[in-house]
Amino acid sequence: MGMDEYRPQLYLHLHARRPFSEIEDWIETLSLSEDARVGLWLLAWAEQDRASQRQIADEALSAVPS
Repeated sequence: MGMDEYRPQLYLHLHARRPFSEIEDWIETLSLSEDARVGLWLLAWAEQDRASQRQIADEALSAVPS
C-alpha cells in the first residue's frame, strides 16, 4: 500500500476521534518511508485543536535530548 491508500485511512481514524497517541502508533506500523510517515503524522497533528497541538509539540520537544 502506498501513501495514497493510507491518507483516507488516516482521515477515518481522525473522524472516529481516535486519540492522537493511537494514531501515532498506527502510523509507526506502516511500511512507508520515514518521510511519508512524518507527512501522515503532520496531517494528523494539523487536525488537532490548538491546545492539543501545543501539548503534542511540548511533549515532542521534551523527548529530544539536550
